[in-house]
Amino acid sequence: MRFDKDDIIFEKGQKSREIFLNIKGEIINANSNRIFGVGHMIGQDDILFQRDRLHTFKASTELYTLRLEKDVFDKMMKEFPDMKAEVLDESNLRSQYARKQGATYSAIINKEAKLVIRKFNEVAHQ
Repeated sequence: MRFDKDDIIFEKGQKSREIFLNIKGEIINANSNRIFGVGHMIGQDDILFQRDRLHTFKASTELYTLRLEKDVFDKMMKEFPDMKAEVLDESNLRSQYARKQGATYSAIINKEAKLVIRKFNEVAHQ
């Protein structure tokens, strides 16, 4: 999906229906002003914890994302238990660091996004 600068990707309070993987550009959390670069994934925690969106995210630059519907994400989680375990572990770690800024938080997000991208590519090329 393509977003122009300042386009809203999703808003706080909305129903969680998809996740987004950043493939080009920057995403900003409008609540914390935290910037997410290429390789970051947003929205997965809301899907995993079956809750409405906790934050508003928007494009801080021209942005290209891979959008995975909840059903596709759920299917990947069921078909790849190793990925599910790692994504859940990372989400739990991220919730512990949710208020912190810095390298540890970014490393957790990047690791999780790379795992999902790798598994998505495996499925897509079967």
